[in-house]
Amino acid sequence: MADVPNGEQGCSSPLELFNSIAAQGELVRSLKARHAAKDEIDSAVKMLLSLKMSYKAAMGEDYKADCPPGNRAPGIDSGLDATEAGDDFVDPWTVQTSSAKGIDYDKLIVRFGSSKIDKELIDRIERATGQRPHRFLRRGIFFSHRDMNQVLDAYENKKPFYLYTGRGPSSEAMHVGHLIPFIFTKWLQDVFNVPLVIQMTDDEKYLWKELTLEQAHGYAVENAKDIIACGFDVNKTFIFSDLDYMGMSPGFYKNVVKIQKHVTFNQVKGIFGFTDSDCIGKISFPAIQAAPSFSSSFPQIFRDRTDIQCLIPCAIDQDPYFRMTRDVAPRIGYPKPALLHSTFFPALQGAQTKMSASDPNSSIFLTDTAKQIKTKVSTAQRGQPVPAELVPWGPAAAAPPPSPDTRCVLLSSPLLFSPTLFRKQNHGSFLQLELNNRKITHFRAPAMFQEPAGAFCTFFDFKSHRETVSSLYR
Repeated sequence: MADVPNGEQGCSSPLELFNSIAAQGELVRSLKARHAAKDEIDSAVKMLLSLKMSYKAAMGEDYKADCPPGNRAPGIDSGLDATEAGDDFVDPWTVQTSSAKGIDYDKLIVRFGSSKIDKELIDRIERATGQRPHRFLRRGIFFSHRDMNQVLDAYENKKPFYLYTGRGPSSEAMHVGHLIPFIFTKWLQDVFNVPLVIQMTDDEKYLWKELTLEQAHGYAVENAKDIIACGFDVNKTFIFSDLDYMGMSPGFYKNVVKIQKHVTFNQVKGIFGFTDSDCIGKISFPAIQAAPSFSSSFPQIFRDRTDIQCLIPCAIDQDPYFRMTRDVAPRIGYPKPALLHSTFFPALQGAQTKMSASDPNSSIFLTDTAKQIKTKVSTAQRGQPVPAELVPWGPAAAAPPPSPDTRCVLLSSPLLFSPTLFRKQNHGSFLQLELNNRKITHFRAPAMFQEPAGAFCTFFDFKSHRETVSSLYR
């Protein structure tokens, strides 16, 4: 159990509580640096949040790392502490909150310095595309942005832009939360008719997880099957593994080096919370995730163009990478990437954290069977009874998740997905995708994901679909 030596109960003064929070914060960083078990890290984070709540109750204000009780707060928070302020802990690897309602996204917008996606912007997207805005926009799943108006300006003036998103493959299959940015990116590609690059950061997972290079690369291939299933335009989509592409694209590597030269070690420590015990691969990795933001990283697509802006749909925990990228871009002569941020899909255990591929019991994977889903829901709810009609795959055994984000999958009318399958081929140096004229089947979604009024939606039968895709990949 990761506790502070003189924990919350033993803090008799605000200063002692302040020092306990600082010590617990260091413990969280230390646990992450030595790759401690996820349960141990989560326990330490929960203790940190609890201490901060006690501090706020005692002092009437949020804990600030560089402002002990009685000292005046500086004008600007920075680095990792800025994303830990209040009751939420958000970085690219951990999402945790003490609130049963989940992350306070309005506060997160203020801390990260992004802009809220308001009705005016949604209406402008509708006018520009001539299409009804995606339900993820209408329902606030994508809630924050950086420079989306610039992208719309470019589009309305017939100037090109491209999309960039990615996946860090840490398991053989993706879970339903991972689909959110890909489903939305598919819509963006359709309505704007633009190229898309998808980065598989198998190198990142090798550096952060206890995986071999072969395992990390294998996960990238398996995850690509789920991504292909979303039905991206075969003529405008490039999916690549970092482990493969870095060695065969001088343009990509040149941009990595340019970024590395313009970001100091102190900056990445402040942004990502790296410690002296982290391997140098981790410290240099942010430049690799930043490089696809620049069109010159893909000369086979954009030739020698360096002026094409990039739009990145991603979960907001990835924003630190692209704040760094936006800071560097003007100094190396490139346009800043624009971003669209999504909320997190909650874990089965509740909205205090997000679904994680590293914790199978928190997630519903795209390859899970009905029996596996039932077992996970039962475990998450500790055997609480549930009405039989909410368990379409068998007898009532457990309650549904306490706060599933039904905004992600619900419609007022049935939703049919008919993505096209693709076949992977190795052609020369680059991964090519060839159209295969088939369509996947559909199945009725579990009732816990349906509208209260009884409307239903259909969803991917990813298990049978992946079997078909797997046969094409051999």
